[in-house]
Amino acid sequence: MEPPTIGGSTGQHRPEPGDRPARSSSVSPSANAHGVGHESTVQGVAHRTEQLRARMDVLLRSRELALLVMAVLLFVVFAVLGGENFRDAENLLGAARQTIIVVIIAVGMTYLLIAGEIDLSVGANFALATILLAMMIDYFGWNPFMAAGAALAAGALVGLVNGIGVILTRMPSLIFTLAMMFMLKSIALLLTGGFPINFQEQSWFTKVTGGYIGPISVHLLWGALIVAVGAWILAKSRFGYHVYATGGNVLAAKRAGINTNQVKIICFVLSGVLSSFAGVLLIGLIQSGNPNTGTGYELAVIAAVVIGGTNLFGGAGSVVGTAIGAAILTLIANGLIHLGVSLFAEHLVTGLIIITAVVVDIQLRKRIVQ
Repeated sequence: MEPPTIGGSTGQHRPEPGDRPARSSSVSPSANAHGVGHESTVQGVAHRTEQLRARMDVLLRSRELALLVMAVLLFVVFAVLGGENFRDAENLLGAARQTIIVVIIAVGMTYLLIAGEIDLSVGANFALATILLAMMIDYFGWNPFMAAGAALAAGALVGLVNGIGVILTRMPSLIFTLAMMFMLKSIALLLTGGFPINFQEQSWFTKVTGGYIGPISVHLLWGALIVAVGAWILAKSRFGYHVYATGGNVLAAKRAGINTNQVKIICFVLSGVLSSFAGVLLIGLIQSGNPNTGTGYELAVIAAVVIGGTNLFGGAGSVVGTAIGAAILTLIANGLIHLGVSLFAEHLVTGLIIITAVVVDIQLRKRIVQ
């Protein structure tokens, strides 16, 4: 018969002299509660973010449809009132090309604004790309495709400097990229003395960057490709989710393990590359680099992105909406010209549209959050 154990309960080990208390492999209640609490907080933030994103997706889809209807109505109105000059194929093609240049730059700006940043140097970066490409072809005799690659690398470098500079200095991107804009403009003027650089190049480069495939301009094809890829990455990929999360709530994104600084730097680099690529497409068409090219483009790009539904404070937006917003701006500018309206009135209308778009956007988002 086994001797009774202490306290009268069976199966309990009687401590002997020299026995050491066993270490518990379990975490202390307070530490365990802290871990569970942190995990539940992260899960709660993620769930709330998913809910808001789902609501924003519905808003963006409905807004994109409304913008598309608006663009179609504007086209019909100007086609009727503007007469044959507006409906002329050359006029429509020129307007489409102008739109595509803005759209390509605006895709990068869309990513940046959704991530909670902005880049005012896109117009100057665009102009510098045309200068560098023209110089390398005309002055140094580079192969056009190699020169284009170097121009894109320069654009990526500008974006990298913008991104790292904003992160390290903690300076608002509005201020940092404004300073970069002035510096890039100065570099372009110093390189050219203020004069354009013209060259003659008839090769596969000009066909790929400024030619036609049948009746279709390659600019339209490039624009469609960039919009499609940019929209897919933003809406379907893990990086796109990180961009939305970074702009929506940067602290929650960090708690969820997202490297928000890396996301922002990538968005800045993307903006720089696309700005340079737009310059490559333009120079393939006109075969001239001009330091004054792209003046005011940053404002047109931001206007297109905002009208397209991207939140200026980050966290929401779409590439498709941006493309439609750019088309609306071009339709208004081109249509008013053919109606004989002053250029000053064009800017007035554009400003009113931007204000209206932002006010409507703010009100809709308030209702969604509530």
